[in-house]
Amino acid sequence: MLTDQLITLFFIIPSALIAMLPTVNATIPDGAFTTVNDTFAMVAYILPLSDMLIPFGIVVALRTLQITISIIIRIKSFIPTMGA
Repeated sequence: MLTDQLITLFFIIPSALIAMLPTVNATIPDGAFTTVNDTFAMVAYILPLSDMLIPFGIVVALRTLQITISIIIRIKSFIPTMGA
């Protein structure tokens, strides 16, 4: 109870200052993102990700396997009876 009153007392000035701030209304025009959409469409035409997804997945899987094996070997090297 006392803590709630102290917190309320502490935040009276900041809450009053925030209440005095004006509201901000921002609108984005309808055609604002046409250039961005056109750019992404051009990049997708030049660099088709659907065709590159399988090789990328294979590379990521191999790199993950290498990291996992390295971590396992590092942990195994700290065990006295299983020196690497």
